[in-house]
Amino acid sequence: MTPSVPSDQENFAVVLRPANSAEDVEAVRRLIAEYASSLGESICFTQHADEMAHLAARYPVSEGGLWLATLGGAAAGCVALRRRSETQAELKRLYVDPRARGRGIARALMRAALGRASELGYRSVYLDTLPPMTAAQALYHDLGFRVTQESSGPEDPVEMVLELELE
Repeated sequence: MTPSVPSDQENFAVVLRPANSAEDVEAVRRLIAEYASSLGESICFTQHADEMAHLAARYPVSEGGLWLATLGGAAAGCVALRRRSETQAELKRLYVDPRARGRGIARALMRAALGRASELGYRSVYLDTLPPMTAAQALYHDLGFRVTQESSGPEDPVEMVLELELE
């Protein structure tokens, strides 16, 4: 079992790695469950149970993969990347434990996923975001993502779709 994020974070280094072991995939699963719980009911999690049951298969290393950030040995954040088309990847499930925020973990996870997308030859990366995710939206814009679609109305919980062209 992965320990919880230490309360005195200043003395701990952030470690980022692909989540390839069963233990790391389980840690990512727990973080995604926490993420989903923090959002309440959302259309982006309509197939959540199936995704959680087949997490490694949904995000295979050959098409992107899962990343885990740890802080003091505890799972602190995650991100997932998968193939959307031959030339486009989809970024999903960026989440950082609230106790570990403010240390650049989300940015490091994003850079790892974008680097992997580039390695795999994708030409662009797609993602969608929800209204309460203002900090994540600021990060996406800072990394160069551009809005390609905005919400179609109150019945559509997705606030915007963003895309980044890779070099």
